Amino acid sequence: MTISQQVDDAKFLIAQGRHIGALTILSLAVAASSRKVFPAKVTKSLRNNDAMRDEEAFTLFLGGRIRRIVQNVNIGPEFCASGFTVMFKGEPKAVEYLIYKYYRNGLVHEADLPEDVEFVESQPGGVTFANNGVSVGISCGDKLILDYGWLDVLVKAVVEAPCNGEEFGIKHYKLVANDGIDEVEFESGIIAKYNASPARVGTFKEIVRLLSHDSILSSSDDELIGLFLARVGTGEISGVSRLGSRGLADTRGRLQPSGLAMLRDIAAAYSLVEY
Repeated sequence: MTISQQVDDAKFLIAQGRHIGALTILSLAVAASSRKVFPAKVTKSLRNNDAMRDEEAFTLFLGGRIRRIVQNVNIGPEFCASGFTVMFKGEPKAVEYLIYKYYRNGLVHEADLPEDVEFVESQPGGVTFANNGVSVGISCGDKLILDYGWLDVLVKAVVEAPCNGEEFGIKHYKLVANDGIDEVEFESGIIAKYNASPARVGTFKEIVRLLSHDSILSSSDDELIGLFLARVGTGEISGVSRLGSRGLADTRGRLQPSGLAMLRDIAAAYSLVEY
């Protein structure tokens, strides 16, 4: 069975109200995707000199995807911890580890969830996070509870992963510095020119990737502001209020002259290259 078939089966089960079954299949799809990135037996662990185990591959893959989908952090390494940590039984745990340890393992090995772990339609008393078209809830303490919104996250994690692009007919692009551009020197110049932080430069590079350098360079100021705000509206660009502290955008997310100029400078120095 292919990963795309697993996703199709999971969507069918979700439509039929069989959410635990869908979670089981999507866990397998995440595991299979992780091994595309970190092939079994030949990939060295980042923790020791042994071969990378299933848990490490699963959590690195899913952690990076959750970081982008739920946390809406699009800069930094593609495969890493999500940064989404909660307290469970008095200990801080990354949500991707919890999904692997208590949901994936319970369902795959025991065909059931542990007694202190639940998967529910919604949880009014829990904490909810919404970004990129998904809304997820989580409640922790002595009992771990995830809601059905996590199924949407797992679907997006698998379908939108670059390693699965060919299988789902999706092209993925990365931002690459043009020939003759020393990336370190260029970024240092941008930081000095616009009084920007390295994190803000990273944010603007991600914006260039989202909008494409061609559309940025060919758009008028008003058109570019509209393109930017549209991505803010969908949740693909977040944290715009932080840009205001350097005068790059206002509190509503409208790019200011310095923000427009910085975006165009970066767009002129980079190109989108298909994975």
